[in-house]
Amino acid sequence: MRRLILPIVLALITVLLLLRTTQPALALGFGVVTYGGIAIIQQALAAIRTRDIILPWRYGRDFSATGSVAVAQGWLRVVIGVVLVGAGVWFGVQALAV
Repeated sequence: MRRLILPIVLALITVLLLLRTTQPALALGFGVVTYGGIAIIQQALAAIRTRDIILPWRYGRDFSATGSVAVAQGWLRVVIGVVLVGAGVWFGVQALAV
């Protein structure tokens, strides 16, 4: 149940933005980009915590790393996730500003 809270909250905020804005693309951009950024941050924190990262074949090639390489990869993903969350918030602010 706890894993469903974040998607439900983001979906509700996205729907509220859709109802209040004349730019639905910005409202949808908020929901999609913010959720993607948060998901990347969650995966990155798991890689940092466990010192192990495995990416399946769908990302282009099998990749696995352990130790300091996994931690560095995790921190890189945290930065990417924060940038995505920032972009999503920017979309939301722009949707309300229009």
